[in-house]
Amino acid sequence: MGTVFDDIEPLTGKLSITCVRASDVPKKQLMGKQDPYCVLEFGNQKKKTKVHKDGDRHPQWNETLEFDLKDCDDRHIQVKIMNENFGLDGE
Repeated sequence: MGTVFDDIEPLTGKLSITCVRASDVPKKQLMGKQDPYCVLEFGNQKKKTKVHKDGDRHPQWNETLEFDLKDCDDRHIQVKIMNENFGLDGE
């Protein structure tokens, strides 16, 4: 017995995702403002936005990331917001 995905055509082209902003990002550092950036994973590809310095809990990126769809079997997208401070990344 097959699965729902057996009849899906292979993907081609590019997928563009625009990371616009985030709201009410949890506070993860004790002092100062957070420097958030967004990480997107699609298949075996991983892309990240620029860091919004002092973006704290309401960062804005307005950045478009592109993913190649060729040879991509996994159709799940994972989105994380990370904090870059003092050379350490934290979720």
